[in-house]
This record gives sequence, structure tokens and C-alpha cells, in this order.
Amino acid sequence: MPAPINRKKDWEIVGGYDERMTWGWEDWEFWINMLKSGGEVVKLPETGFFYRIRKNSRRKSTNKKSKQKTIDLINSKHLDFLALHINGPLQYQRSLSPLINFIKGVFR
Repeated sequence: MPAPINRKKDWEIVGGYDERMTWGWEDWEFWINMLKSGGEVVKLPETGFFYRIRKNSRRKSTNKKSKQKTIDLINSKHLDFLALHINGPLQYQRSLSPLINFIKGVFR
């Protein structure tokens, strides 16, 4: 996964990282804030570095309850953005969010 490169002005507009994001994904949530504030992101066509995940990394050590708290916080802050881009909130199984939200929309 490429490292995010943030401009100082984007950081100032968004107000930095949300200090409540203590279980991870703070960079991901920062990008959502940046996009909502009119910022732009670009996916580069090449890999700039490889992200190493170790057994004791925060990503591997986050338990189910902490993951759910993180998703709940993102949903509470960005439901409008998520509804626009994935038709509803993040699900606890994030990769299934667009599909689950689509199905829920069909049966409403």
C-alpha cells in the first residue's frame, strides 16, 4: 500500500488526525476528511514501497471490539460520504460494505 503524501495545507484544512482514532485507520479517516473538504487524491501507477506487517503490529493486535469501535466512529463522522460512495455505512466486514449496502437498498 503506498504511503499517503499530504500537503501541509490539507493537514491544516482538515485539522490533522482525529485523536479518537486510537485503534488504527487514522490515515484512512484523514483521507476521507480531506476528500470531504475538497482535497484530491491520486492513485499512483507504481508501488513506492512495501508495507510490512509484523506479528506485534497494531494492525495485527487490534481486537474485534476495537475494530468495531473504529468502524462505528468512522460511520458516525462520515455517513453522508459513505452513503454517496458505497451506498451506506461501513460494515464490520469492510470489504463487503458495498455489496451489503446494495442488497439492503434493493430490499428497502
